[in-house]
Amino acid sequence: SPVGPRGSRRFVVPGLALAAFFGAAAGLQKLAGAYDSDLSGYPDEPGHFVTGVLVQNYLTTFPLQPPVPFAREFYVHRPKVAIGHWPPVLYVLEGIWFLVFHVSRYEALVLMAVICAAVAGSVCHVVRRRYGTSAGIVAGLLFVCLAFVQNQTSQVMADLLVTLFGFWATLSFADFLMGRRGWDIFRFTVFSLLAIFTKNNGLYLVFTLLISLVLTRQFGVLRTDLKSTRLNSSH
Repeated sequence: SPVGPRGSRRFVVPGLALAAFFGAAAGLQKLAGAYDSDLSGYPDEPGHFVTGVLVQNYLTTFPLQPPVPFAREFYVHRPKVAIGHWPPVLYVLEGIWFLVFHVSRYEALVLMAVICAAVAGSVCHVVRRRYGTSAGIVAGLLFVCLAFVQNQTSQVMADLLVTLFGFWATLSFADFLMGRRGWDIFRFTVFSLLAIFTKNNGLYLVFTLLISLVLTRQFGVLRTDLKSTRLNSSH
């Protein structure tokens, strides 16, 4: 049917673009010597890796044990646990990733390349909608090639994951300002919470919201929508 091929083409280009972004990210990791490193690019790296291993170990216990005693016992043997000092989202993602594949420095770096590709794919998606596929792919590749992005992709760190969630939180709030849909503010809330519970500096999204309202001069939008929500719920 005509719908089938058209629908499949909608996913072929984004899929190929994501594969290209992942290949570029992994290739740059290799050139930077990330796979030969010892998680020593930044002091927080070992803690991020070990805490992901903690979550993976916990998820393999059956039945699941009380988490706090389990973490204490794990800490006795591997005292680089960072959960508590840092929020848990990255470590949950790492733990699930290590369950699907296996625990190794190599797999952790592959996950970083996947996250980098996801951010590049998000940039590509936005640019592609306005300027076309070629411009979107170029924009995504340019993101991957940024020096800061290369540095973060070559380390087991939380910053790129915060970038991914923050990017989609900002887009969701922009959609809300344009369309006044409750679904958009819900998406903004979810992505903001994911960013904040990945790393504390995700709190910058509060300022993103305020700056957006100031720049668009839509100061009463939240108050108006909250009032409408209360009126609808009363009926």
